Amino acid sequence: MRTAVMIVGELRTWARAAERMFAYFDYQQHPVDYYFATWTLTRDFWWPEHNSIATNRPVSEDEITRPFRTHGKNLVDYTMIENDVREDRTYYYQARLSQLINQSKKKQQQEQGFIYDHVAEIRPDLYLVEPFALWGEEPEHNMYGGPIRIENEQTMMQDFYYRSSSPVHDILADRYSYRPQKNDDGQVDENEKLVYDWLTAHQIHIEYPVDHQYSFIIRPNFPQDLSTVSHEDSNRLNAEWIAYQWTDKY
Repeated sequence: MRTAVMIVGELRTWARAAERMFAYFDYQQHPVDYYFATWTLTRDFWWPEHNSIATNRPVSEDEITRPFRTHGKNLVDYTMIENDVREDRTYYYQARLSQLINQSKKKQQQEQGFIYDHVAEIRPDLYLVEPFALWGEEPEHNMYGGPIRIENEQTMMQDFYYRSSSPVHDILADRYSYRPQKNDDGQVDENEKLVYDWLTAHQIHIEYPVDHQYSFIIRPNFPQDLSTVSHEDSNRLNAEWIAYQWTDKY
């Protein structure tokens, strides 16, 4: 078994999330190749000295590659691009990164003469919490992601983690080409719903529950080790972080 991990999104707390992310994929006991795609700018709002004002700053190549060198992980390829200012939706930002780095994955498969058994797409700021769960066998046209949720009678899914076979990920990574009609306000639908619609249009079955125990997007008020934080406390900390953005609490 062989795994490709596509780390796609804003750099944010990558330096802090990397060690736990590596531990999670090591737990699966498969050889892992990593691919990384991010933007040339990020926001340092997780550092105390920047909490009062969230400002963009340039991303360096060393910030991306250092955790891989430190932990001895195989980074096959990485890319940085500028945000496409013509698009004002997170869906297209994220989808473009996935589309670009997926080309590196396909090139690696072609040159090395193999197909990845598992491909996981994950955000750089995702913190995976123990105990980890082992993956089962991957059905050919299924995707693990989500969880699926219902809001306003619409089926949706989260945007921070997907796992599938390599051919299914090729379909997912091409979602940037999906251009639905805009609504009366000149906007497209919610980001997660667009992903769900793209997958269902290609008859990809979305599995539930997801195959990781818990996940958190790291916030500046979270403790260093989130494995000891209960689900209730994590929700409270997350709510306090959202409130901070309006009250300047931290």
